[in-house]
Amino acid sequence: MESRCILLDESFANLDHEAAAQLLEMLLRMKISGRTILAIDHKADLWLEAADEIILLEEGGKVAARGIHCKNLPEHRADFERLGLFYPGSRPERAARPVAEGKPLLQMKLKDVSVLYQAFREYLESYIAGNFSDVDFLYSSEVTTEEKEMEFLNNAIAEGVEGVLAFNSFDLEKEVSLCAENGVYFIRPSSTTDPETFDKVANNPYFLGYFGPGSEMEYQAGFDMGSYFAKEQISDSYFLLSGGAGTNVMHEQRTEGMLDALQEAYGVQFEQSSAELASASEPVSVEAGNLKVTVFPGYIGVPDVGEKAVAEFEKDPAGVVMSTIPVQAIADSLGDASLGTVDCYTDTNGELFRNGNLKYLCGKYESIIGPAFAAMYNAVTGYSEDFREDGKAFAIQQGFWTSTNYQDFQKKYELSSGITLNAYSYEDLLDVCKAHNPEANLNDLKELAGAWDFDSAAQRRK
Repeated sequence: MESRCILLDESFANLDHEAAAQLLEMLLRMKISGRTILAIDHKADLWLEAADEIILLEEGGKVAARGIHCKNLPEHRADFERLGLFYPGSRPERAARPVAEGKPLLQMKLKDVSVLYQAFREYLESYIAGNFSDVDFLYSSEVTTEEKEMEFLNNAIAEGVEGVLAFNSFDLEKEVSLCAENGVYFIRPSSTTDPETFDKVANNPYFLGYFGPGSEMEYQAGFDMGSYFAKEQISDSYFLLSGGAGTNVMHEQRTEGMLDALQEAYGVQFEQSSAELASASEPVSVEAGNLKVTVFPGYIGVPDVGEKAVAEFEKDPAGVVMSTIPVQAIADSLGDASLGTVDCYTDTNGELFRNGNLKYLCGKYESIIGPAFAAMYNAVTGYSEDFREDGKAFAIQQGFWTSTNYQDFQKKYELSSGITLNAYSYEDLLDVCKAHNPEANLNDLKELAGAWDFDSAAQRRK
């Protein structure tokens, strides 16, 4: 690229944080080498540190303000607001609270940062933390036992966190009680809590609630995957990775759905019920007619469990592997098997689609946890009572996106993870944060969270 002048139009569109940072670094090198760069963008914050001058245009292209740079930015806030443009670095105004020097006003601890939740971490670190300067996130490693869970919570409390976003749970009543005793708010983002367990903690003021599919939608996710593979007639032999089924209601419902769909499609019935097979604590194989299914429980992201899963698979390789959890940890060891997984829209799954292994993704996406963050932000800024359901914790449904080919995956992935364009933006969240919008209420939060589907998200970004 030898041109002395480079023109860019929405150059960061559909780029994730890492790719955008790499592009900006390349452009800065070009600037240093003497090239002139003219960029058209809807958000000045991405260019603020690099640009010599920012020019604001009115509709029709007329210059509304110019000569803007990082040092005189505050003088031009009115210009941004008059034009309806995002003002770089804008934050909700609220009363300052005493805080130790060098510490953020709010610390949130995230539990169970496993492979599935790395995408959520990317959204929180690269997007949310970049827009909410008074928030800091701390993370656990993958939590797979109750002992690790309680150790994590005690460490989080000792570190002074004010809120816990827990993606997994072994004893919800116990962990909420511990948090409440220490004045720490607790929420379950992008998860499922069964009604009986929910009722036990719903009246605890420190339990905010949960966002997630719910048992019926979890079951349907597994059923739809099973129906898809049965219809495709790839193989009559299936290997099901049931994850924490038996102790994890999400995984159990997904596994039951897969088993019911296969039996319905093949017109057979196993001797054991789907519920019994889904909650098995040891590998179990069953056959009926032409259908053969092996159910393998356990978190395959744990090395020794993954090795056992591969060894079990290799005893009698199946043509289809369906997983209730991320399958990347052992995907390379499953030969030519066609893969289906309930996971997340990530680069890794994109690669599995490209190489032909992954045939079906029922996925959450990284910014789907935006409303859960907003709910926690409301709580720690003093508005928890304004976002309760008749004094109780809320239960708000959010579901999955589904892809069966790389082209569809890519379209949805771009909307789920872009640095300037994503399903739940900073502006979306500010609208439901009462510290910024005094009129915000629980119904607003429900409405935003409920518009989780791809078409609704795409419509918000138009």
